[in-house]
Amino acid sequence: MKRKVNYLVLSAIGIGMVSCGGDEEVTPTNDKAEMIDSAIVESVKVIDPPEEHIDKIIESRFHYDEDWDRFKEAVISKNIQGVSAFASSDAIDAELLVDAFSDSDFLEQLRVATYDDLTTDIEGEEVLLVFSATMSGSDEEGNEYESGVYLYFSQGENSLLLENFLAAG
Repeated sequence: MKRKVNYLVLSAIGIGMVSCGGDEEVTPTNDKAEMIDSAIVESVKVIDPPEEHIDKIIESRFHYDEDWDRFKEAVISKNIQGVSAFASSDAIDAELLVDAFSDSDFLEQLRVATYDDLTTDIEGEEVLLVFSATMSGSDEEGNEYESGVYLYFSQGENSLLLENFLAAG
C-alpha cells in the first residue's frame, strides 16, 4: 500500500512537471530517481534569485555614490557639521579639511570628481577609497612646488565613512 502511495506521489510530480514545462520538449520516463532529481533541480531554480536581482538588492542597500555627492556638497558649501557627519572618529578635524579646500584648484577638482573616480587602496585587511587632488607649479624664482589633498573613505555598514585625510605641500 505504501508503495502505491509513493508511486502515485511521484507520478503526480511527474505529471505536474510535464504540464508546467512550457515550450520545452518533455520525454516520458519511468526512472523514479531521474524524476526526483529533475524536480529538485526545478525547485532550486525557483529558489535561487538571478545574479542581477542580487546586484539590485546590494545597490539599493548601499548608496555610496549619493554619500559622495553629499560629502562634496558639504565641503563646497563649507558646512563643518555636514563634513563631520562623515567622520569615522573624533580625530577627523572637519574645519581643517574644509580649509584645505580653500584653494580654488583643489575645490574644482573635488567639484568635478565622481564616486567612480575614487581609487582603491588596500591597507592591511581594510579597503579604502581615495580621493586625491594635486597641483604643481613654480614660483617667480623658478622654484617648483607640489601640493595635495588626500581623503580616505571606507564603505561603512550604512554609508561612506571618512577615515583620514592628508594635506601636504
